[in-house]
Amino acid sequence: MATWNRSIHSIKKQYHKIPCETSMRYHLQKIELDQLIEHNTKILLQSSLETLKQKKKHDFAIDYTNDPYYGGIDDSNNRYVIRGQAKKSTNSFYSYISLCIIDKDERVTISVLPVKKGKSKTDYLKYFIDQIKQIKLKINVLCLDREFYSREVFSFLQ
Repeated sequence: MATWNRSIHSIKKQYHKIPCETSMRYHLQKIELDQLIEHNTKILLQSSLETLKQKKKHDFAIDYTNDPYYGGIDDSNNRYVIRGQAKKSTNSFYSYISLCIIDKDERVTISVLPVKKGKSKTDYLKYFIDQIKQIKLKINVLCLDREFYSREVFSFLQ
């Protein structure tokens, strides 16, 4: 639904034989985060994989995003709340890294991963490069934002 820019509420109006919003949310909450991570590329590319040319080289962008988090930290979110430089009145963030194809003026998101404590940025780069190879796409340019500006990343990319 998100890849089509739709919500649970709006999709109900379009399709008549689907469960109500409450039932959908209940069943979505039963999905483990690890399952979503495992299948996220398949889910995000569901509608656009056939339009991507596999023999053509594509431009890719990997972005690191920090979303401010103002809540408490407990066992359920401890691995994913990242501490950093204060921004928007907090220094706690949910961070994620996304992989996109940049094609003219359009961006197609291929994969999104939550940032987990103890995992290095090169681990995410390895994962994304493996994902690109797995779906049989070729890299023309790989753009990284400034969060990846480190000796470790440059050593990995060489």
